[in-house]
Amino acid sequence: MAANHVFAGAERVLAQHFQEEAKSELRDQKTTMAGEDLDAAASALNGSIAWSGQACTEECAKSIADARRVSEALLTPVAAANTEGGASHQQADAGKAGANNEAQPAAARLSARSESGSTEAARIPADAEKVTDELGKAIESVGSKAEPAQTEQHSSTDAKTK
Repeated sequence: MAANHVFAGAERVLAQHFQEEAKSELRDQKTTMAGEDLDAAASALNGSIAWSGQACTEECAKSIADARRVSEALLTPVAAANTEGGASHQQADAGKAGANNEAQPAAARLSARSESGSTEAARIPADAEKVTDELGKAIESVGSKAEPAQTEQHSSTDAKTK
Protein backbone atom coordinates (compact mmCIF):
# COMPACT_ATOMS: atom_id res chain seq x y z
CA MET A 1 0.00 0.00 0.00
CA ALA A 2 2.90 2.38 0.69
CA ALA A 3 4.13 1.79 -2.85
CA ASN A 4 0.83 3.11 -4.17
CA HIS A 5 1.44 6.43 -2.39
CA VAL A 6 4.92 6.62 -3.86
CA PHE A 7 3.61 6.02 -7.37
CA ALA A 8 0.76 8.50 -6.83
CA GLY A 9 3.29 11.10 -5.68
CA ALA A 10 5.57 10.44 -8.64
CA GLU A 11 2.66 10.81 -11.07
CA ARG A 12 1.61 14.06 -9.36
CA VAL A 13 5.14 15.47 -9.66
CA LEU A 14 5.18 14.51 -13.34
CA ALA A 15 1.77 16.16 -13.83
CA GLN A 16 3.04 19.33 -12.21
CA HIS A 17 6.20 19.32 -14.34
CA PHE A 18 4.30 18.81 -17.60
CA GLN A 19 1.72 21.46 -16.65
CA GLU A 20 4.47 24.01 -15.97
CA GLU A 21 6.17 23.12 -19.26
CA ALA A 22 2.90 23.51 -21.17
CA LYS A 23 2.32 26.91 -19.58
CA SER A 24 5.79 28.08 -20.58
CA GLU A 25 5.41 26.70 -24.10
CA LEU A 26 2.07 28.47 -24.53
CA ARG A 27 3.76 31.76 -23.63
CA ASP A 28 6.43 31.03 -26.26
CA GLN A 29 3.74 29.92 -28.76
CA LYS A 30 5.24 26.45 -29.12
CA THR A 31 1.86 24.92 -29.79
CA THR A 32 2.83 21.34 -30.58
CA MET A 33 5.06 21.01 -27.53
CA ALA A 34 2.41 22.67 -25.36
CA GLY A 35 -0.23 20.26 -26.66
CA GLU A 36 1.91 17.22 -25.94
CA ASP A 37 2.86 18.42 -22.47
CA LEU A 38 -0.70 19.41 -21.58
CA ASP A 39 -1.89 15.93 -22.57
CA ALA A 40 0.96 14.35 -20.57
CA ALA A 41 0.01 16.47 -17.53
CA ALA A 42 -3.62 15.33 -17.77
CA SER A 43 -2.54 11.69 -18.10
CA ALA A 44 -0.14 11.91 -15.16
CA LEU A 45 -2.80 13.58 -12.99
CA ASN A 46 -5.22 10.81 -13.91
CA GLY A 47 -2.51 8.26 -12.99
CA SER A 48 -1.90 9.97 -9.66
CA ILE A 49 -5.58 9.79 -8.81
CA ALA A 50 -5.73 6.11 -9.79
CA TRP A 51 -2.65 5.19 -7.73
CA SER A 52 -3.85 7.11 -4.69
CA GLY A 53 -7.27 5.46 -4.72
CA GLN A 54 -8.92 8.88 -4.40
CA ALA A 55 -12.13 9.73 -6.15
CA CYS A 56 -11.78 12.29 -8.91
CA THR A 57 -13.82 15.37 -7.99
CA GLU A 58 -16.10 16.98 -10.55
CA GLU A 59 -13.74 19.99 -10.84
CA CYS A 60 -10.75 17.71 -11.31
CA ALA A 61 -12.52 15.65 -13.99
CA LYS A 62 -13.51 18.88 -15.78
CA SER A 63 -9.92 20.13 -15.63
CA ILE A 64 -8.64 16.88 -17.14
CA ALA A 65 -11.30 16.93 -19.88
CA ASP A 66 -10.63 20.60 -20.69
CA ALA A 67 -6.87 19.96 -20.81
CA ARG A 68 -7.39 17.09 -23.25
CA ARG A 69 -9.68 19.28 -25.41
CA VAL A 70 -7.13 22.11 -25.55
CA SER A 71 -4.32 19.63 -26.14
CA GLU A 72 -6.19 18.18 -29.10
CA ALA A 73 -6.77 21.67 -30.51
CA LEU A 74 -3.07 22.49 -30.11
CA LEU A 75 -2.07 19.28 -31.87
CA THR A 76 -4.56 19.62 -34.75
CA PRO A 77 -2.77 20.35 -38.01
CA VAL A 78 -3.00 23.95 -39.11
CA ALA A 79 -4.10 22.96 -42.63
CA ALA A 80 -7.42 21.54 -41.48
CA ALA A 81 -8.11 24.46 -39.16
CA ASN A 82 -7.17 27.39 -41.38
CA THR A 83 -7.85 26.64 -45.04
CA GLU A 84 -11.20 27.09 -46.70
CA GLY A 85 -13.09 24.02 -47.84
CA GLY A 86 -10.50 21.67 -46.35
CA ALA A 87 -7.87 22.60 -48.96
CA SER A 88 -4.37 21.46 -48.11
CA HIS A 89 -1.47 23.82 -47.47
CA GLN A 90 -0.02 22.86 -50.83
CA GLN A 91 -3.20 23.95 -52.56
CA ALA A 92 -3.34 27.17 -50.55
CA ASP A 93 0.34 27.86 -51.25
CA ALA A 94 -0.08 27.15 -54.96
CA GLY A 95 -2.93 29.62 -55.15
CA LYS A 96 -0.93 32.29 -53.32
CA ALA A 97 2.53 31.80 -54.79
CA GLY A 98 1.62 30.71 -58.33
CA ALA A 99 3.07 27.94 -60.49
CA ASN A 100 6.68 28.48 -59.35
CA ASN A 101 5.82 27.18 -55.86
CA GLU A 102 7.28 23.72 -56.64
CA ALA A 103 10.85 24.96 -56.60
CA GLN A 104 10.48 27.10 -53.49
CA PRO A 105 12.45 26.07 -50.42
CA ALA A 106 10.36 24.90 -47.49
CA ALA A 107 11.14 28.07 -45.53
CA ALA A 108 9.63 30.22 -48.27
CA ARG A 109 6.48 28.10 -48.32
CA LEU A 110 6.22 28.38 -44.54
CA SER A 111 6.61 32.13 -44.83
CA ALA A 112 3.76 32.20 -47.36
CA ARG A 113 1.61 30.26 -44.89
CA SER A 114 2.35 32.78 -42.17
CA GLU A 115 1.36 35.61 -44.48
CA SER A 116 -1.88 33.81 -45.31
CA GLY A 117 -2.86 33.81 -41.64
CA SER A 118 -2.19 30.19 -40.69
CA THR A 119 0.33 30.92 -37.95
CA GLU A 120 0.97 28.74 -34.93
CA ALA A 121 -0.62 31.33 -32.64
CA ALA A 122 -3.84 31.20 -34.65
CA ARG A 123 -4.53 27.68 -33.41
CA ILE A 124 -4.04 28.37 -29.70
CA PRO A 125 -7.53 28.23 -28.16
CA ALA A 126 -8.54 31.41 -26.38
CA ASP A 127 -8.96 29.55 -23.08
CA ALA A 128 -5.67 27.61 -23.29
CA GLU A 129 -3.91 29.56 -20.54
CA LYS A 130 -6.94 29.40 -18.24
CA VAL A 131 -7.32 25.65 -18.80
CA THR A 132 -3.60 25.13 -18.08
CA ASP A 133 -3.93 27.11 -14.83
CA GLU A 134 -7.05 25.15 -13.83
CA LEU A 135 -5.16 21.91 -14.39
CA GLY A 136 -2.39 23.23 -12.13
CA LYS A 137 -4.97 23.91 -9.40
CA ALA A 138 -6.37 20.39 -9.81
CA ILE A 139 -2.87 18.94 -9.48
CA GLU A 140 -2.32 20.95 -6.29
CA SER A 141 -5.65 19.82 -4.86
CA VAL A 142 -4.78 16.16 -5.45
CA GLY A 143 -1.39 16.78 -3.84
CA SER A 144 -2.90 18.47 -0.80
CA LYS A 145 -5.14 15.46 -0.18
CA ALA A 146 -2.16 13.11 -0.35
CA GLU A 147 0.16 15.25 1.80
CA PRO A 148 -1.26 14.49 5.27
CA ALA A 149 -0.80 10.74 4.85
CA GLN A 150 2.77 11.23 3.66
CA THR A 151 3.54 13.71 6.44
CA GLU A 152 2.23 11.34 9.12
CA GLN A 153 4.26 8.50 7.63
CA HIS A 154 7.45 10.58 7.67
CA SER A 155 6.89 11.85 11.20
CA SER A 156 6.25 8.34 12.53
CA THR A 157 9.42 7.11 10.81
CA ASP A 158 11.35 10.01 12.35
CA ALA A 159 9.94 9.18 15.79
CA LYS A 160 11.08 5.57 15.48
CA THR A 161 14.64 6.58 14.56
CA LYS A 162 14.96 9.02 17.47
